Amino acid sequence: MTKLHHLPSRVQAQAAHLAKLRGFCENGQLHDAMAAAQTMFHHQLPISSTILYCLIQGCIQNRDLDTGKRLYSLALDARRNLLDSFLGCHFIHMFSLCGSLYEASSVFDRIHEPSVYCWSAIIQANVKHGQNQESIYLYQKMHRKSACITPDSHVFVAILKACSNACEVMQGQFIHGNIVELSFQCDVVITNALIDMYHRCGSLQDAFRMFCQSSKRDLITWNSMISGFANHKRCKEAYSLMEQMRCNGVEPNLVTWNSVLSGYAQNGDYKKALEILEQMQQAKIEPDCFTFTSLLKACGAKGAFSEGKWIHTQLIRSGIRFDLQISNALVDMYVKCGRLEDACKETHKLSSCDVVTWTSMIVGYTQKGHGEHSLELFNEMKLKDMQPGKVAYSAALKACAGLGLRGIEEGRSIHDAIIKHGFDEDTVLGSSIIDLYAKCGKLEDAHFVFNRL
Repeated sequence: MTKLHHLPSRVQAQAAHLAKLRGFCENGQLHDAMAAAQTMFHHQLPISSTILYCLIQGCIQNRDLDTGKRLYSLALDARRNLLDSFLGCHFIHMFSLCGSLYEASSVFDRIHEPSVYCWSAIIQANVKHGQNQESIYLYQKMHRKSACITPDSHVFVAILKACSNACEVMQGQFIHGNIVELSFQCDVVITNALIDMYHRCGSLQDAFRMFCQSSKRDLITWNSMISGFANHKRCKEAYSLMEQMRCNGVEPNLVTWNSVLSGYAQNGDYKKALEILEQMQQAKIEPDCFTFTSLLKACGAKGAFSEGKWIHTQLIRSGIRFDLQISNALVDMYVKCGRLEDACKETHKLSSCDVVTWTSMIVGYTQKGHGEHSLELFNEMKLKDMQPGKVAYSAALKACAGLGLRGIEEGRSIHDAIIKHGFDEDTVLGSSIIDLYAKCGKLEDAHFVFNRL
């Protein structure tokens, strides 16, 4: 006779349901596990935090929002609408990962005395869903409760990311002060977050000061500072720091090399970027999609066709799968180098094109004086339910202007679309519209648009 037979019948039933539920969870049978939990509730058997946590993890793994909502409702019913911080924190995390910030916020609002883990969870949820200002507001609200709530490293990392995303350097400085007050400044993860926040908010000097003052540095510390220099077009400093990194016994990884290379590429120095690629390969670091995209953009910006063609060959040899980002970079490079035939070949290889692909081709045909073909592509793009951006509208207007009186009706139609989509106050588009009307002899219309800008 097993030990289970010596237990009271109610406890036996609870143990049996729990074993069944755990089995369902372990095998990924979320709906069966949920049904088992509902059966337990129906038979008035207690549903423990362990059971609820197991089901929460199942909802997260399956990204199942609907089942998550049913589970949350069951938890409230089973606990008479009372929710402790432990479960509250996990429900916030679950709803955030399942895509519902609204549900996550509703859970947080229900918790009577949220712990630091709950505050951390709701701040992270808001950052994940792009609500950076709300994250900052929540941190300030938590800070006012500092007598009973002390932020931990997770809170600081999350809120610094919110400041970084929102370019709120003054808020970041205030939080930096809190970090020092609570003696978290020696935490390397927080140091990395501070460096990242300062350089992304445009305060490179403060970022470098943090880097120099840091007592501990890991690979992320070095990469964050190198990225900061590269993004601010301080390429020599980025390269020098990578050399210093090596001297300190830290080997640059793909992220390091890409940061330095993209810095030179963004600066228009494609020759130096190609030198970095060569050094990178000598260091046995394989380039990725980002590496090749950066190089193609640099070559396109300078009209360096031979180098761009060579990179295309290297890309093929690398065996990297051509995704839409890489293909668009190739199309854009060939267009900017005036090689429309090569650009067309690349578009024909694509199973589908996006707005970027269409825009590159529209711009290319306009620049080559093929206005009618440019407008054909522009109209075809709209027929595919793709909304043109400002660059596409500007190129289409220039194509109309190049056709003279033949393009006036099409130009007026584009002008109407620009007004409809709220782009009429854009000065670049305004200039293109004025140029169109002037070249077509419609001076009154040109004067009217000029006065509206």
